[in-house]
Amino acid sequence: PWSLHLLSEVLSAFSVEEPDALVRVINRVAESVDAELVAIVSSTGVRQSLGLRDDQLPLLEGETVPSTIPVQGGDLNLYWAPLGHGERLVVGRLSHGFDLEERSLLRAMARSIELSTEVLRAVTAERQAKEDALHQATHDALTDLPSRALVLERLEQLLREGYQRDGETPTVLFVDIDRFKQINDVHGHASGDHFLRSVAAALRSVVRGSDLVGRLSGDEFVVVTCTHRVQDAEKLAQRIIDQISRPLILSGKLVSYSPSVGIAYAQAHDTAESLIENADMAMYRAKDQGRGCYASYDSSMRELARSRAATETELRRAVRQG
Repeated sequence: PWSLHLLSEVLSAFSVEEPDALVRVINRVAESVDAELVAIVSSTGVRQSLGLRDDQLPLLEGETVPSTIPVQGGDLNLYWAPLGHGERLVVGRLSHGFDLEERSLLRAMARSIELSTEVLRAVTAERQAKEDALHQATHDALTDLPSRALVLERLEQLLREGYQRDGETPTVLFVDIDRFKQINDVHGHASGDHFLRSVAAALRSVVRGSDLVGRLSGDEFVVVTCTHRVQDAEKLAQRIIDQISRPLILSGKLVSYSPSVGIAYAQAHDTAESLIENADMAMYRAKDQGRGCYASYDSSMRELARSRAATETELRRAVRQG
C-alpha cells in the first residue's frame, strides 16, 4: 500500500496544464526513496536532474550504465530504469543501494512517468495544433499581422470597455500605400510582398506594446490605439509616414513609397466597423490633399460620401434612360 501511495503521488505531480511539471515529479521520486540524485538521461545527455552538478553530468552521459559514481562524501549507488524513447530514469543514494521492493517501485515509477509523458506530449501537440490553426485563421499569412476579423473583434472589445477610459479615446489610424499598384507593375509581385512585409515591420516599430497593428487587405493597414489628445494621434501618424517612406531596395533599385493616413476618434455611438470606415474616409481626404500626409475624420466627410454615392446612382440611371 505504501508503494501504491508513493506511485499515486508521482502521478499526481503531472499536470496537463503544466507541461514543465517534470521537475516536481523527480522531486517526488527522490523523496519516495530518500535519494540524493534523480535524473532522466538519454543518449544525447541529461534532460532533467536533481542533485547533480554541471561538472558531474558527463558521469551519466554516454553509452555506459555505471552502478556508482563518485561524489563528495563517497560513492552514489545508482539504479537505472528504462523510460522509453531511449531515455532512462537514474536514481542515486549515498548510504546504501536499493532493495528489491524499492527497485520494483522505481520501475513502476519509471513506467508511470513514461505513460504520463506520452499523455503530456499528445496533449501539448494537440493544443499547439489548435493554437496554430487559430493563429492562421486570425492572422494574415504574408505579414503575420492580425487580419480584419481579429482587428474588428479587438476594437469592438475596446469600445465596449468604454469609449473613454482614463481620459483616453480609442483611435483608429487607417494606412494605405500611395500608388502601390505601381510597385507590383514595375517591380513584380514578389517585390510587392517584400514591401508589404516591410510596412508591417515599420508599423510594429513605431507603436506601443498595447497598440494593435492589423492588415485589412491588400495594401491597407490599420493601427488601433488610445490617445489622450489629438496631437498624440497626429504625431503617431507622422511617425508612420516617416518610417514607411524610408527608401528600401526593390529588385536591386532604391525606391521610396509614401503612405496616406486617416485618423478617426471614437464617439459614443461608434461600432468597430463605423470607426474603421471613418478612418478610411479620412485616409481618402489625405490622398486628395496630395498623398504622403494624414487627415482626421469629420462628419462632413460622410455627408460628402453619401452625396457622391447618390450622384453616381442618379448618373447611372440617367445613362440607362438615355
